Amino acid sequence: MRFMNDWPALANQGTPIVGLEYHATDRASILNQFYKWGIERSMPVYYWNPGYSCLQQVVEHSFQSKCILQDTDIVPSKDVPQFLLEKKQAGIYLLEGVLEFDSIGQVSDIKSG
Repeated sequence: MRFMNDWPALANQGTPIVGLEYHATDRASILNQFYKWGIERSMPVYYWNPGYSCLQQVVEHSFQSKCILQDTDIVPSKDVPQFLLEKKQAGIYLLEGVLEFDSIGQVSDIKSG
């Protein structure tokens, strides 16, 4: 996956938001890789999609050595990206389902609720 090389470079440059397109079947691999990067950077990793009312923290399951999602007390407003930018809490935030793409694959709008 190309993001394996791109994301660390963008993070080192201080890029606050990076879009990533992936298949749902790759979600576990994505969570595991970002969890590793979070450990390297001493940053918590969070995941959210419209099915959750709160952010989920990505943590390693101690017995199975794989990542699982754990509820947090962080409940974002309807505009999740704006909420996180205003919160300014260090971490890696993986947000699913906040971008819409037009017919040729270009970002056309950010959902606000």
